[in-house]
Amino acid sequence: MKAKKFDFRTLVIDDDEAVLRRLSDALRGQTVQVGQRRVQPIVDTLKVVVEERDGGYHFSEQTLRDVVEIARNRYEFIVVDYTYASKLMQPKQWREGAAAKVNLDSNDHLLTLVDLRDALEKYADGRYASKIQGFFEQASQLLLRSFQHDRKKDVLGPYQHRLDNTKGVFPNSTYYQIDSFQMIYNSDGDLRRQFYTAPPNGREFYRNLVMQFTLLHYNSAMYRFLAERAGKLMIAKNSFRLWLLVTFVAAGGAFISALADPIADAVKQRDIVNAGVLTMVGIIATLAVTFIVTLVAERYTRSYVATAD
Repeated sequence: MKAKKFDFRTLVIDDDEAVLRRLSDALRGQTVQVGQRRVQPIVDTLKVVVEERDGGYHFSEQTLRDVVEIARNRYEFIVVDYTYASKLMQPKQWREGAAAKVNLDSNDHLLTLVDLRDALEKYADGRYASKIQGFFEQASQLLLRSFQHDRKKDVLGPYQHRLDNTKGVFPNSTYYQIDSFQMIYNSDGDLRRQFYTAPPNGREFYRNLVMQFTLLHYNSAMYRFLAERAGKLMIAKNSFRLWLLVTFVAAGGAFISALADPIADAVKQRDIVNAGVLTMVGIIATLAVTFIVTLVAERYTRSYVATAD
């Protein structure tokens, strides 16, 4: 029997080209199958580009156009980083290459998801308002990744603050969380410096760990998606049987209720024989209906499970 396939549309939003490429490839290879039902990922990517101009940092027009383009889609799962840096600042931010020894005094050069939504609203200027609103207010499963910086003045605040901000941007989503500073380095600045800042390949170590955490959450989300689809399949394929079961229960209940008046009349007339016979018939009918309903319900439940598989 051929498996029934469900598309699991996924969006990855990041400013790190390496993460976008590797993560999208890895997610496309994740397939979940239970019985005769299978979830197959469809993965889109959005590269966020930040430009330095007019004495500040801004999202590129191409980035804003790309968001408007994908806003027409609805996604089952979204993987998103909370912050974005310009190409010039990324090596300094990530402590890579010649910029490995550069110490940034703050991270106020970063733009956030909140900034992205604000920039989109200004860029669209009412032209795509409903489309953009629908994109951010879709009911998706969202994985938020954020790397809190070990500085005395982190303008973005702790991870929880970033999570709360993101919930304001995607208010209807279900959240999976990767607080990478806490999960990987146990919120220990010295440990992070040892494994992220000091080694020449610290960023690669970080990328690989984050990818593994993401894949674990992603598989969990696909199983959840499959479980939610299963309920709809079972009801649709067994609605006629459920109707028969409900009809039988209703008929049995009506028959037993109809015996109440004759039994009461026989008792009033002191016709003990008829009252006893009718009472026994009522008891037998009640036991029969209860037994048959239990038996049929058990068989139908098994058929539900078989249908789901």
